[in-house]
Amino acid sequence: MMANANSMETNENGNGSKQGDSIPLPDNMRASTLMEQIGKERSWTDEQIDQDCVILDDNRLYFVRDLRALSNQSWSVIGLLPIVRDLLRRAIDPEWELKNEGKYN
Repeated sequence: MMANANSMETNENGNGSKQGDSIPLPDNMRASTLMEQIGKERSWTDEQIDQDCVILDDNRLYFVRDLRALSNQSWSVIGLLPIVRDLLRRAIDPEWELKNEGKYN
């Protein structure tokens, strides 16, 4: 079973876990697999997802561990759309926004 790209949220019935209780993605998960999951959840076209995967590959970002190694500066220069960058960052570190609150990229 593949890990969910986004943290589970409590649904209407109170089922699911809170964002802070999410299971971390494994370091050896392929970045392209994560990108595909995010894209499918967002109803992006296969072409859009493929373009984003090419950008990841061109920047030698093959695994989740590679994405986690990026600094804020590195994230800002990768040629991904802002929404794609933010969704990837949130997927690999659900508390990323809280850690970087008030900081500018």
